[in-house]
Amino acid sequence: MADSTAKRTCRVCGRTYDYPEPGSLATRTACESCVSIPKDVRRALSTMRSRIDRMSREIERLKSDRPAS
Repeated sequence: MADSTAKRTCRVCGRTYDYPEPGSLATRTACESCVSIPKDVRRALSTMRSRIDRMSREIERLKSDRPAS
């Protein structure tokens, strides 16, 4: 398997980062900035971000389904 980096999106803040990056503390799910946040707080922020993203997609879907006035 070749050593290559991939663009990942942080589940906590939504920032895009390269993973794996040599010397970086980033994990598969958290960028280097968010990895230092306590695990329980990171989990709560990740859950809230997921819910907000889901609601935003639902709002956009509802807007596109609404007939033009």
